Amino acid sequence: MFYVRKLGLWVGILAVVLGVVLPPAAASAQATTTRPPLSLTTSPIPLSIVTQPNKTVTADIRIKNNSTVTEKLKIELLKFGANGADGNPQLHEREAKDTYFDWVSFSEQTFTAEPNVWKTIKMTIKTPPDAAFGYYLAVLFSRANPDKPTGGASAVEGGVASLVLLDVEAPGAKREAKVASLTADRKVYEFLPANLNIKLQNSGNIHVAPTGSIFIKRGGQQVAVLDFNTARGNILPQTDRSFTVSWNDGFPSYDVKTADNKTTKTLKWDFSKIQKFRFGHYTATLVAVYDNGQRDIPVEATVGFWVIPWRILGVGLLIVLLIGFGIWMIVRSVWKKIPRRPSDKSGSDDGAAKSDSPGAQPTSQEPTPPQKKAEPATEPDDTASESDSASNSNAAATTTPPDKPKTAPELKD
Repeated sequence: MFYVRKLGLWVGILAVVLGVVLPPAAASAQATTTRPPLSLTTSPIPLSIVTQPNKTVTADIRIKNNSTVTEKLKIELLKFGANGADGNPQLHEREAKDTYFDWVSFSEQTFTAEPNVWKTIKMTIKTPPDAAFGYYLAVLFSRANPDKPTGGASAVEGGVASLVLLDVEAPGAKREAKVASLTADRKVYEFLPANLNIKLQNSGNIHVAPTGSIFIKRGGQQVAVLDFNTARGNILPQTDRSFTVSWNDGFPSYDVKTADNKTTKTLKWDFSKIQKFRFGHYTATLVAVYDNGQRDIPVEATVGFWVIPWRILGVGLLIVLLIGFGIWMIVRSVWKKIPRRPSDKSGSDDGAAKSDSPGAQPTSQEPTPPQKKAEPATEPDDTASESDSASNSNAAATTTPPDKPKTAPELKD
């Protein structure tokens, strides 16, 4: 009896231990049935189809299963529109007026996708006689048997959509686009990048995909060319779409990174681009074209902005001022050490003494009164001649001060 009780005690302890260590059977089963997230790739993106009314057109959509397990997929047909000015597609369910959904069929509605294998699905579109202009569809690929949530949890099944832009050529088709605005996100930059925001408007009834270039000029010199809409993003009818093009080819320039909804800027000094030092007023001119069904139509716009690296300019100005001050100090010191000649100083002193001595005659002469014009004498006067000779002799014997002005002798009548 004692051994039976002891055995029962050990069995109970073992049961408790196993119950704590081992997970419940339901949880284990749930863990084994969990599948990896769905990962698919479709091509092409997007798919553009051009047809006419009362015609049948086919197109291939290729899909690849990127996971390591086989997936059973299904196809659903939705429509899409532009979500805001950035042009991101937004999927919508079919509405009662969307009869064009009935024009579309697929070679397979459900199919098996092997891991890392491309699968081709053929899509057929039969347009009625009254079909016209643009229709925008989304072919959604998702799991045919999605996981069911257990234990009160919620499950979100994803999928991949391939966008289809259907253009039915008919009379009255209008493709028209214009530049709604071209702006820079700042009027003045210290360093690049400069972000240019372009908003285009489609006022027609067919989607358009403008492409082109932005030419950056400083004065009359072109310094850069930027590509515009190289991905050929479409603008749906009666909508606007915004594009952003960044110009960062300068020295120095900010390296802008965004992570976890936080933007950080780091100033990079790449001295291999020192010849691309940016300073002054720049203009950015957008030249884009779109196809209106007959020819390419250009659209243009221009915006101006400044690049003023004020910190670099301030340091440069300070260096120039310090160099100029140093040169001035050196010249001043050398000038003070230049000896002066004594003769120049004594001569100037003698001149000052003469000018200050009493009785000195002024250097300036008084104006001489006008003289009468001598008339020729009819007969020589001997008495006058003798008198003049005596006067001249007396004048020569008399010493005249050097500074006293001489006057001309008067002529007697």
